[in-house]
Formats: sequence, structure tokens, C-alpha cells
Amino acid sequence: MDNSTETFRTDQKDLLFACGMLTVYAVCFIAFVFGSFLWIKEDKKTVMANATATEGAAATQRANMTVTAVARITEQATYEHIDRFDDNSGRWYVGTVNGDYGDFSAYIANGEYVWNIIDAKGYTLGDDFYKGQGIKDFDAYVDIMFSKPPETGGICGGLTFRKSSMGWEDGAYVFAVCSDLNYIVSYYQIGEWTSLMREWVGDLIFPTEWNRIEVHVSGNEFVFYINNHPVFEMQDDRRKSGNLGLFIDMEKGNPAVLRFDNFAVQRR
Repeated sequence: MDNSTETFRTDQKDLLFACGMLTVYAVCFIAFVFGSFLWIKEDKKTVMANATATEGAAATQRANMTVTAVARITEQATYEHIDRFDDNSGRWYVGTVNGDYGDFSAYIANGEYVWNIIDAKGYTLGDDFYKGQGIKDFDAYVDIMFSKPPETGGICGGLTFRKSSMGWEDGAYVFAVCSDLNYIVSYYQIGEWTSLMREWVGDLIFPTEWNRIEVHVSGNEFVFYINNHPVFEMQDDRRKSGNLGLFIDMEKGNPAVLRFDNFAVQRR
């Protein structure tokens, strides 16, 4: 056998070996691609299943919240006193003030109790509910709208409760929402404010719409709500009873308009 024949056979073997290896690689590649496709498909199924389950849970949560809100609003409609400000049967302050406490007017119109703050002087404003004296345990709510918030700074409106019949200096609690989308819970006595809670809740407060704030008071336990969402609970025993009313606070020197509607209270 000559060398050329031997070389041909060797080359033929190498070619067959190479073809065999290419076939193996091709089969492996196809298997890899097919396997990856199946994995991706199954993974997408898993992701879609998880997304569907998450969306389902969120939808259920939203539905439950809606049901809770409807139930709460239904209950609130049965409170013993609800003032919709169709008139001034609640004996709220109406009139115009120009003096040390600021320049403002308060009036009832179109089913709303409106405070038009022309010039704030840095003092807290408000009015006590004439039937709200000496209340101990109760549930109360009011709707608030910042129809004209100040251009700078902020304005807060809400409820004052367990306020001493002797006046602010003898002690009072405050729960309010503010145009900067914070809510505040505070205690005032002898010229000093004590902040019990201040928190930004921009997802709960509507800056240009009505907001309902609500407080439940029982003994030394307090629960606070904004638009039917519980936002804060606390225990405090500084005051056992007192007057209930409306509260306004804003920074000095800025005009603003704050509206109230649906003031309600249920004694326990």
C-alpha cells in the first residue's frame, strides 16, 4: 500500500470523526435550545401565575377595603348628630374678624361651613360644637377640603376633642390633616404643643377633594382614620373628657380657604 492511500484513509477517518462530532454538537445544541424554550415557557407560566395570584390578592384587598368603607359609611349615617350645614342649627361661629388673631370670615353656604383666612396671625382658630361639651367617650368625623391652600406653607384642619372647658391653656387634643399631605395628632397645654404623631400620607389625603377624618375615643384609647383608613392608634390619659369642635391652624401671613361638611358625633 502506498503512502497516498494511507493518507486518504487517514483523512477519511478524520472527516468521519469530525462529522460525527458536529452531529453530536448539533443534537446537543438543538436539545439545549428546545430545553431553554420549555424552561422559558414554564417560567413565563410561573410568572404569569404569580402575577395573576398577586393581582387577585390585590383585587380582593381592594374589594375588602371597599366593602369596609361602605360598611363604615353606612354606620356613620346613623350617628346621633350629623350636621350637613344646610343651616346654622349647630350654632357655629359665623362672622368676620379683624384683629390680633387674624383677619378671616366664617360663614355657612351651599351646605358647607367655610373659613376664609385672609391674613393668618399665627394663632390656632376653631369653634366648639355647642352640644359637644364634656364628652368623654365618642366617635366623631368631619369632611374637609382645602379649596384654596396657601401658596407657601400649609394649612391644617380637623377636630379638637377633650378640650378643657377652661380653654386651650388647660389642655386639648387635636387631630388634623394638612394641605402638605401630612396628618397630625397633638396635645396642647399651657402654651406648649406636644406632637404625638406627624406623618406624610400622600396616598390617603386628597389635596383638592373632600377628605373624611374620624376619631374613636374610649377611655385612654384613641383610633384615628383618614378616608376610612386607620392611620394611628395610641393610649393617653392626660384628659378624661372635654369639649369637641373644629380646628384650623396655618402659618402666619398666608391666605387660604378651608371648607367643612358632615360634622358628626356618636356618644358611647
